[in-house]
Amino acid sequence: MLTKLLYWKKQRVAPAVVAGRSHSEESLEGALVELWRNVALSKEEFNLTYAPAVRAAMAAADGDIHRKALYKRIKFALLASNGVIFGRTHGLDVEDSMVMSQAFAFAAIVAIALETCIGDDRIDQAGEWHPGWELFKAQDVLSKEGWEWLTQYPPVFNDWLACFLAPERSEIRKLLDVRPRKAVMEKAPKQSAGGAYLLWLKHKVMDEEIAFNTAKSHVHVLPEGRVFLALPSALQRYAHDQNMSVRAVQNKLKQLRIHEVDAVGNDTFGANVDGKKKEGMILCDVRVLFDVVPADSEHINDTDKK
Repeated sequence: MLTKLLYWKKQRVAPAVVAGRSHSEESLEGALVELWRNVALSKEEFNLTYAPAVRAAMAAADGDIHRKALYKRIKFALLASNGVIFGRTHGLDVEDSMVMSQAFAFAAIVAIALETCIGDDRIDQAGEWHPGWELFKAQDVLSKEGWEWLTQYPPVFNDWLACFLAPERSEIRKLLDVRPRKAVMEKAPKQSAGGAYLLWLKHKVMDEEIAFNTAKSHVHVLPEGRVFLALPSALQRYAHDQNMSVRAVQNKLKQLRIHEVDAVGNDTFGANVDGKKKEGMILCDVRVLFDVVPADSEHINDTDKK
């Protein structure tokens, strides 16, 4: 059974491209690496679960245009928040809901792979469509480990079955029927300064260049899916790199309107970090920094208005 990782444990290092690969093979390997960076699995776990399904789908795709569209659809299914919502509707807390959302995203990607691999094969010579044909073909795109992961969460597995047998009752089917938006799939050509800082911070945290939830870190995860950024320390490195003042970075971040503000307009809060008083701002949604929600910080408490 797969390990239920809840946050990044190690440096995410892309494997080197092996000499002798074709351009299409290099593109596929690059796509797999990018997908892997967005799941809380080890490289070995990813290669046993996601990779076979994605490889099968890409091999069945008709040409580069179809492969690009297919990859966008796969990435959209991976990054969409539908799985978290699905978990919460089953009465799970934030932590368990995020774990189930990983299985939900995997189930959606397997469904995409099956649809791509089967194509028109579900229609017989008489022109009749056979619902559930995908279930017989699942072994073509799923490894043993992938099947075990898919079946260990009954709500997700049942919804995956409904995706083919009773589409109108499937949340996965609703996700697959949504057209991916370019804003989700691609970096915007022009990004706000506040958004650029958040993207920078997210990558630094993901690559473990900036620590979080430690006694000395400037980033702490709070209950109810929020994040505390200590000021000015959380902004200083980025401000220096961009030749900006800390206040300018802070103002650009506030313009995104993703931070907490109290009833009288105060947007700076105090916090006790291992007995030391810190001041900072609170981001309302932890997912702006973490694709998988980590545990709450054990070093911070008593957040209140400045």
